[in-house]
This record gives sequence, C-alpha cells and structure tokens, in this order.
Amino acid sequence: MASTALAFPTGLQPEVASRAQDMLNSRLAPHGWANSTEAVEGPIDLGLRAGVRVRYQPDRNPDLPEGLKRVVESIRRMEALPPNWDSYKAFPLDDRAVSPTIELTVEGLRRCAPPRVVPLPSGGIGLRWKSSDAELEVDVGPEGLATALLEINGEENEISDPVAVDQLFPMLHRFCSSL
Repeated sequence: MASTALAFPTGLQPEVASRAQDMLNSRLAPHGWANSTEAVEGPIDLGLRAGVRVRYQPDRNPDLPEGLKRVVESIRRMEALPPNWDSYKAFPLDDRAVSPTIELTVEGLRRCAPPRVVPLPSGGIGLRWKSSDAELEVDVGPEGLATALLEINGEENEISDPVAVDQLFPMLHRFCSSL
C-alpha cells in the first residue's frame, strides 16, 4: 500500500475540519486509501506560509516522500517572490493555491510521479507532468481552483473552467495510466 497524506489549511474550525476529514475518508476508502492519525502524533506542518499541514501515514519510510519534499521546497521559493517578480506585473503567490497544489502532488505521487511546479503570474501555481507521449498541465489559480490540459499521443482534453482540484483526479489518473 502506498504512503498516504492529506493536506488541510490551518485555522479551520474543529467541526469543519472533522467534516472535511470524514468526507475525504469516504471518498478515499473505496480505493483502499484512507487517512489515519494513528501513525503520527498529528498533522505535520510543512513550514509553508499558508500553514498547510499534512497528515501522513508512512507505509515503510517515516519521512515524507522525496517528491513531496521537492514540491514543498519549490513552494517555499515561490513564497519569497515579490510583486512584479517577472517584470510584467505578476502577483506574489496567493496562499489559497498551496493546499490544492499539495493535494494534487500527493495524488500524483500515489499514481506515478511528482509534478514540476512553476509560479504563475496570477499568484497561482502551475503543476507539470511530462513523459515522451503525454503531458498534463494544471494551473491552480490564486483562489484555489484549477484548470487543466491533458495531451496523450496528440489527443487533447481540456478543462478550461476552474474547478476544485479533486475533479482533476481522473485526468491525472489517465495521464499516469499512459506511462
């Protein structure tokens, strides 16, 4: 069984956090992947300005996966970007884009590989998965919603209206299945 992790922003009221936890567990349990607090003493603070914490249940290794560590380090660098970082009036990273980015990263790690992450001028975060025959680009906007473009063997599938990141999981699964 793969290691598991779920990302939550800090500051949620306990009853809201509990409902979110129950909802996520109900969606993940049918796939054999449910969150458990038994393996850790509590959420691990990733040290990000957004205050995102991850509950992580290791399967063998007690450390966070290397791919997740790399993404967190990239986000830390993005947090330091000032306004106009690209000299074209780019916005600094919006904290609301961080938790959805971690969610997609964890799902990518469960299925295939971590993404390459890039800052977006809007204040969001771009996630990029690429292989020789397929490419998936996800842009998590500053409000925490995402758009995506999947190309496999020249065939494109696009979600251009912003959606919650969990609605992009099937697209990510399709990319990973193409590898």
